[in-house]
Amino acid sequence: MTALSSRIPAALAAVFGIGLIAAEPLHAVTVEELAAKEPLTILTIAKGSPVDIGEGNQTNNLKDGGKVLNLSKRGLTSLAGISKLMVTEGDKSAPLKDLQGVQLFLNGNELEDLPEELATMDGITFLYVYDNKLRAIPPLVARMKGLLGMYFTGNKITEIPAF
Repeated sequence: MTALSSRIPAALAAVFGIGLIAAEPLHAVTVEELAAKEPLTILTIAKGSPVDIGEGNQTNNLKDGGKVLNLSKRGLTSLAGISKLMVTEGDKSAPLKDLQGVQLFLNGNELEDLPEELATMDGITFLYVYDNKLRAIPPLVARMKGLLGMYFTGNKITEIPAF
């Protein structure tokens, strides 16, 4: 950090491209902590209805009756416990692992890895994990029986394992 950057506000430093060191690290957010703070809601796609799943989330795989769990841009650092989460779908609550045809959006988080338990979630059809911090495509995706597509663009991938 330069002497100049220590005297100007962070907003100005960002405008002028001067790097600042954060005084304290950001709080890690796990999917379990997020679920404890707010209900995780499944969006069901209805034909003819507008679809808003957040800026930057891909919509070309969405179909009438399809289900979306949007956890993009939530500051997530861990998905541990995701298979045990309860989600709200309409006026009902159900375990996420029991739902079928779910597109799981995890874009723009701080994920460095994905938990093995994702491999047991056969109802996930599309997995969107772009703009995170993954260094490798996890082999567990090969064991996800319902998976039709996966997106890992914008990570730090240096390794693609043999499936």
